[in-house]
Amino acid sequence: MSGLVGDCMTRSPSDKDCQDCHGRSKPKACIKVNIARLHECLEFFELILDTVRQPFAVLKTDGAITSMNEAFSDLTGYSREELAVMSLISRLVAPELRDTCNMALSGLIETGGSTLFKSKLARKDGSRVPVELTVSLLCDEAGNPAFYTLFCTDVAEREKCEAALQESVVELDRVPGDYREGARFVIMLPAIEK
Repeated sequence: MSGLVGDCMTRSPSDKDCQDCHGRSKPKACIKVNIARLHECLEFFELILDTVRQPFAVLKTDGAITSMNEAFSDLTGYSREELAVMSLISRLVAPELRDTCNMALSGLIETGGSTLFKSKLARKDGSRVPVELTVSLLCDEAGNPAFYTLFCTDVAEREKCEAALQESVVELDRVPGDYREGARFVIMLPAIEK
């Protein structure tokens, strides 16, 4: 990396460069962050991320939300001020999925890199939105976990389409075999809102 971004983050090329303060080896894909320079770069990053419609947040290693873009605020229904004092796990993740989320984040501290998993976020209005979360761990220059980056993908429409498709398959299975041969069927899927 070069320029402003390159001064903030580096991808370590070897296991030797990816050790934590206890000398434990981290994966080759760990990303080390110059924390002091990163604070200078944050304004630049936040400006870019606010133009992206993909919900994004930065979390401390305890799950506290430190910053987010407008799309993340829109997805959850909470203002940025409200989100800035919340923990992703204790306030936004559906209670029955909190252990899964905790395990995924804890696993990243051991393995480094990124992970993708499904969850449900609780919106301010009480509704829930199914999401896929892509989470990456960033380490400080000593190789210690510093924070997580989080990208959210709302999968509600995809799940509706999958359910409609499954319902169509069930309906097709009810049609006697003699009628299915040579017949053409139209599978009706719900319209996707834009």
